[in-house]
Amino acid sequence: MNASTYSTFASAQPIALDAGTHDRITTAWRHNLRELASDLLFIRQHQKTIAEADEMLTATIRLHNPATVERARKLLPWRLSLYLEHVKAVSLAEARMIEAGIEFAKSSDAWGQ
Repeated sequence: MNASTYSTFASAQPIALDAGTHDRITTAWRHNLRELASDLLFIRQHQKTIAEADEMLTATIRLHNPATVERARKLLPWRLSLYLEHVKAVSLAEARMIEAGIEFAKSSDAWGQ
């Protein structure tokens, strides 16, 4: 930025978000946090199913059907990619919230303080 335009923008204040934009950002943040929790549950379940692939209930009955184990193996990479997309969305929403001065909890215990 050259010196002549710097003085024009140096004292500029960020444009305040309207209520609709504020709500969209916070709703996206909450939604993606819920999706993260869901992704983690599914990832853990897929990992557990894969880890227990060879375990037996009885001498002739497997704990998991081979088709179920194969399905978990196929779904795990997909679910991991969804998890990463939701982490990115939460991070972007938090960056916009910080930029706009919107408060949000940084941990599950933070709302009580």
